[in-house]
Amino acid sequence: MVSAITQLDVISDRQLEQFQRDGYMIIKAAFTKDTAKLCENLILEMLKSEHQVDPKAPYKARFVLNRRASVVFDRMITSRLTAGLNKLFGRDGWDSTHFRSHGDFFITFPGFVKSSQKPSPLVGRWHVDLGYRAAEAHDIHDRNCAFVPAFLLTDSRQDGACTLVAAGSHRIVARLLGSMDEPVKRQDMVAFCEGYISRKEGQDSVVQLTGEAGDVVVMHPLLMHAASANCRDTVRIMANTGVGGIGKRQLGANDTNRSVADEVIWQEIKSIQRKPADERFLKTALSLNRYFWALRYRLYDRWKREAETRRDSREVSFDWRVLPYLLLKPICTLTTSAIVRIVG
Repeated sequence: MVSAITQLDVISDRQLEQFQRDGYMIIKAAFTKDTAKLCENLILEMLKSEHQVDPKAPYKARFVLNRRASVVFDRMITSRLTAGLNKLFGRDGWDSTHFRSHGDFFITFPGFVKSSQKPSPLVGRWHVDLGYRAAEAHDIHDRNCAFVPAFLLTDSRQDGACTLVAAGSHRIVARLLGSMDEPVKRQDMVAFCEGYISRKEGQDSVVQLTGEAGDVVVMHPLLMHAASANCRDTVRIMANTGVGGIGKRQLGANDTNRSVADEVIWQEIKSIQRKPADERFLKTALSLNRYFWALRYRLYDRWKREAETRRDSREVSFDWRVLPYLLLKPICTLTTSAIVRIVG
């Protein structure tokens, strides 16, 4: 007879504190290693049949497959996992049906970047997820993104294409969203994330999320994160699913049944000390920040990241892009700093 799984078995007080403080935690052995291996084999078969990829000789570093319904993939959703998620987000705070056929599989092969490269190069931009439904703006009251899960289908090792997070960044994102009387556009949020990570406090907060096959990384819905390249010698496969919730977040002064995730956001909103003029200035700073960071990314960052993940021997060289790229840095730093200072 299988004993009932209690919430205490899944998440400890220490893990809860980490989730509140840093914005992420890992549910260990959320599903079995056998299930992880079955999923890995099926994904590699799908990759071969749909994209003609030989796992032993892939033609590029990273592939993304749309998730689809499968009894094999359904085995990742266990009572151990759902018990932990209920404790973090409330039983009615997330929709388990979104697990069944929504999201993507990310397959990152080794051999495309130097194994000694430090830090592991980015293969995407720093961002905050928008959630289950297609959306173009972040609404602090909307539960479109209840949380961000990463199902580890292979071991996730240091410098092995781990998901990167900026620990604690969910708090400043909550203050940013709470300081606005309207949703923040997706492009504005991406630019703010890129700018925040470029600052020393942002760089010092970056963590690689490591774990074993069968673990599930659970990120706060407002946590900044990004994908990295695989500098090791084994493939890394991860499933990411947009999970939404029901209704609005519990962020009112009279709400008494907040989830752990909503409580973090509420505490940050309460700490905001803004003036009427701050919001107008904040909107202007966000727009300028978006423009300058987008220009800087197009000039050099995107080209550099793509070059670093090619198999050929070409190195990232310095050409005409570098001068305007460098000249834009103090301007980008100024606009990001202005936003940080306002939302504080």
